[in-house]
Amino acid sequence: MSVAPDAALRRDAIPDMTRRLDGFARGVGFDEATPRQIVEKVARGARQHREAGP
Repeated sequence: MSVAPDAALRRDAIPDMTRRLDGFARGVGFDEATPRQIVEKVARGARQHREAGP
């Protein structure tokens, strides 16, 4: 079974964005937990947005 191209792109993009966010967080002096909290909050908002529909 193959993965849809857009799903594969998103899957590959998430680790890249996480690394960039970690680098940014270190640069501005955030502690280690802050980027994770940001990602969780964004993911939760995106999920709620999708469930709400158009």
